[in-house]
Amino acid sequence: MKNLPKLFICFCLAGLFYSCEKEIPYLGDEIDDQLVLVSYIEAGDDIVRCSLSKTASILNDDDIVFFTNANVQVSRNGNFIGTAVSMGDGWYEIPSEVAVGDVFSISAAQEGFESVTAETKVPAFPNNFELVEFELIGDEFSAFYRAQLRFNDPDGTDYYQLLVYEDNDFSDPFALGFSSTNPIFQDDSGFGESEWYYFDNGFFSDELFDGNDVNFDIEFYAGSSEVKIQLIRCSREFYLYQKSVHRYRETSGDFFAQPVQIFSNVENGLGVVGAYSFVEVDPF
Repeated sequence: MKNLPKLFICFCLAGLFYSCEKEIPYLGDEIDDQLVLVSYIEAGDDIVRCSLSKTASILNDDDIVFFTNANVQVSRNGNFIGTAVSMGDGWYEIPSEVAVGDVFSISAAQEGFESVTAETKVPAFPNNFELVEFELIGDEFSAFYRAQLRFNDPDGTDYYQLLVYEDNDFSDPFALGFSSTNPIFQDDSGFGESEWYYFDNGFFSDELFDGNDVNFDIEFYAGSSEVKIQLIRCSREFYLYQKSVHRYRETSGDFFAQPVQIFSNVENGLGVVGAYSFVEVDPF
């Protein structure tokens, strides 16, 4: 994998844990356990990975249970690839080319549970993503920057995430927060954010600019020059799952907030099988 997934999967795992721990409310009666299947498939990669665990009640403080002996099968464009190999801690892998437009289907069977399945289509890479202008807007000691960015959105509904991260020789990549007042980040996804500051939740759709060039500014603080700005193009299920997870995290513990149902495209279970592609620019 490239430099993104080390950072990116870290954020995605947060969604996995929310699915496992928080998805089943207490209803007074016993609720059957379900499998939780999570996979993020990257365009241009040569391995398909997924994680398999089981749901847990919010009243249960036990550790999450991950399965290491499940039967996990993967198909690409309707053709069976093979059975994924357990890598431990609930993770499974299988070698496979991942090309734009491919449709992947993952099914998983574990004794004592109903089998689950889900599929996703690999989106194309973002078009013509570029850094138009980059400037220091604080003094030399504040390291506060403004970046003007641009890309071209094709016709049809598309979903994106913007991620600013720092990658140096001394630590794993980590996300930097960025601010923006551009309305593209406040899309009509059904989760209704009115934020202006974003960390790993800079998701947006092309509802406001479908089929057009897009220009927008962001501002962020950087402690070094090892900063990258990534534009990630997401499959629909990837986007809806991540948006709902972030919304859940924002409202968790707020007794006055409306309940948030975490999105899932997994039949007979929970979780998500999604896909993404990305390009990045180096502002320094």
